[in-house]
Amino acid sequence: MLDIVPNDLIEKGLWLNDYLGVKEWAWSKENALKILHLAEQHRYIILGGDVLRIKEGIPEYTFDNWYINDIVQINDPVEFSTEYARNYINTYCNRNGNGFMYVLVCQKA
Repeated sequence: MLDIVPNDLIEKGLWLNDYLGVKEWAWSKENALKILHLAEQHRYIILGGDVLRIKEGIPEYTFDNWYINDIVQINDPVEFSTEYARNYINTYCNRNGNGFMYVLVCQKA
């Protein structure tokens, strides 16, 4: 999915392989929401995601996450999954503050 994300937005992300040994990117709320918009435009399904916090300069998983079951039974999985992810991120921030980062797990529709 990174092929649809502009370089300036990629540069704002955090490459987790450098810290945790996983080949994933994490973004702030603001940038994760921008990527959700791009993903929806390019017809990507958001299968789920993870939440991380930065502790003493190092990202760590909070073990909070979301995922969607039975995506094939949803009329428009792109729209549904994007809205689900957007709501999860916004609700998480409203409850816990803005000091978190988000990993998005996507699949081309």
